[in-house]
Amino acid sequence: VRDQEHAEVPYPDYWTNHQGLEFSNIVDLNAAARGEFQAVIDMTCVNKWTRDRSRHNPARPQVPKGFKVVAGRGEEKGPA
Repeated sequence: VRDQEHAEVPYPDYWTNHQGLEFSNIVDLNAAARGEFQAVIDMTCVNKWTRDRSRHNPARPQVPKGFKVVAGRGEEKGPA
């Protein structure tokens, strides 16, 4: 029987569930986590036009200048 005390990797402190084998919680991201996710999006977003943009959206072939993270969800899942 595995439990948090004997787990190979402890559950993060910010998780709502710290014990048990079978659990799966979907949680909304807090402001700090959304900010971190926004930073990843900002670092990886590339302003690059390609020819297919005109074919797929002829009315607005422009490339987005960026994206804004307005919400997010994460999963807290036990090892079982």
